[in-house]
Amino acid sequence: MHNNMKPKIYVLVGVPASGKSWVCSQLREQYHHLAHDEYARDAYVAALKSAAQGNRPILAEAPFNAADLVAKLRMSAIPTEQILVTAPLNTITARYYERNGKDYPANFRTNHGRYEADSSRFWFSGTSSQVVDKLKGLL
Repeated sequence: MHNNMKPKIYVLVGVPASGKSWVCSQLREQYHHLAHDEYARDAYVAALKSAAQGNRPILAEAPFNAADLVAKLRMSAIPTEQILVTAPLNTITARYYERNGKDYPANFRTNHGRYEADSSRFWFSGTSSQVVDKLKGLL
């Protein structure tokens, strides 16, 4: 990467328990990752912009409005791509139950359906393993 080029930010989008955090854990040696739950929303955007001044590509998670996050990064001329991390609904609901001890909320199910129906708007879409393979292949 040339010194004057900003690293690309890959924004991982998906419903809770889709595998976004797992993807980040698998790529922590190759990519700079900022965990979204360590920041308030505006502070997360600022932290991502700051990280973009470095020389490693960045993984960001978008548990909230991904379009808003991407728009803010692109307004700062930071190259950004959205990646949908998905899995079959029965896999996601089982992961969620195992993690939280309760059923998957109805609005999460609705969001899962929306993402699946509109997956073509993402730069890449796949299971967590497929996303890891894709991102490793970019290096």
